[in-house]
Amino acid sequence: IFSSEFINSNVSDEEYINRLYRVFMGREADSAGFDFWMSCFGNGYSRKDIFDCFSASAEFSQICSSYGINV
Repeated sequence: IFSSEFINSNVSDEEYINRLYRVFMGREADSAGFDFWMSCFGNGYSRKDIFDCFSASAEFSQICSSYGINV
């Protein structure tokens, strides 16, 4: 997601959030969650900041645990 190829694809912030939900959570974004993450952009969060939040989330941790992966 931080490769030159992805960065140069110029996806919108909206699509970036949707992709994080699909990759990390295996689902589409719920409207409240989507709105929250979009507001984070308005509050100065970078894409890396939001990526880090997804990877450190309780939901993602539970998904990993269900596969025996300790994070």
